[in-house]
Parts: sequence; structure tokens; C-alpha cells
Amino acid sequence: MLNKKNIQKKTDKEKNFYYIFKKNKKIILTLILIIFILISGAIYWLFYFQNSSSNTAIVKFDDINNQEEQEEQEEEEDISPEIKQFGIKIDKIEVLAPVIQDVDDNDRSIYMEELKKGVAHCKGTALPKTDDNIFIFGHSSTVAGTEPYADVFARLGELEIEDSIIIYFKDEQIEYTIFEKKVFEENDSSFTLPTGKEQLTLMTCWPIGSNAKRLVIKSSPK
Repeated sequence: MLNKKNIQKKTDKEKNFYYIFKKNKKIILTLILIIFILISGAIYWLFYFQNSSSNTAIVKFDDINNQEEQEEQEEEEDISPEIKQFGIKIDKIEVLAPVIQDVDDNDRSIYMEELKKGVAHCKGTALPKTDDNIFIFGHSSTVAGTEPYADVFARLGELEIEDSIIIYFKDEQIEYTIFEKKVFEENDSSFTLPTGKEQLTLMTCWPIGSNAKRLVIKSSPK
């Protein structure tokens, strides 16, 4: 008798559920449709938001790259034809100057005059893109005068190993990486000797305002 009662109750519940579903079929189906639309909308919104964020990040990244390229291009356009023929640029210490070629470093009157126009390439040393020592020197203070390049190498001491130096030569740009920084005695000129491989050597009087010693920076092509 207990089993029959349970079966009867179960059957009655099923009938009631069917009756309720049949009576409210439109409402239930409408609710199911609304839920489906809401879930679909949420999935679409999440996908669109993530995709939009990624695209925005890419666009911003591209904008930054384009801006940097534009700034570099504008900077290159600001460099004079004279410097592009033979010049030096060291961004870290804000150096941009012509290099005066083949200056006699044994004749003070000559090199002092040439150093008013920029920095000097020592006569008898190599030129860029050759397998030897390119020796360039310049003033570090205004003790000797107040011309535009009187202290062009004043901040040379701030350079460190692995810093970059750019040399312009015949409209080409060559990058060098510093591998040595050293102070030499006044009568030591060993840093001007041939090296048998391409090397850029920069020199200025040291300490600033004195010619007691020589600060020398050596670098090699990157």
C-alpha cells in the first residue's frame, strides 16, 4: 500500500508540473529566451572588451614607436651637412659637434684655431671605417676661450663602459661602444698609436680647467 501511495504522489507531482508548464509555457519560454540573450550578451561584451583593450594597447604602442621614429627623424634633419660629413654625437652628455679633419696636434697655434670650430681629428691617425686608431680631441673648459666649442668635452668624464658614441662620416652614421676610460699623464701619448683595428679614441685635458693630465675614452665599432 505504501508503494502505491508513493507512486500516486509522484504521478500527481508530474501531472502538476506538466500542468504548470503547459499553463505558463509562454512565460517560461520567454524567460529562457531572456536568460539566453543575457548570457550571449555577456559573453560578447567580455570578448569585445578584451579585444578592444588589446587593440587599444597595440595602437598606443604603435603610436609611441611612430612618435620616437618621428623624433629621431626630426633630430637627424636638425644635424647640419657639415656634421654629417664628419661629426660626433654623444647623446648621454649632449655633444654634437663637427670634427675638423687632419689637424696638426704638434702646432698649438693651428689646433687652437681649429678647436674654435669643433673638435679635432689628429693628422696622421685613421679615418672612420678603416682598421686603425681614429684619434679625436677637444677642449673641456673655457679657460682657453669662450668659443661655442670651448667646453665641448667638459662632460666626457661622465661616460662609462658600454656607453655609445656616434660618428658621422660622409653622410654615414657609425656607432661605437666604449670599452675603456682612463686618465693618462701629460707626456704620455701612447693612446695615439696605431691599433691595427678600428678604434675611436677621444681625449681632453683633465681635470677640467687644467692641462695636467689627459682623460681618454676608447671605443670600438658596435
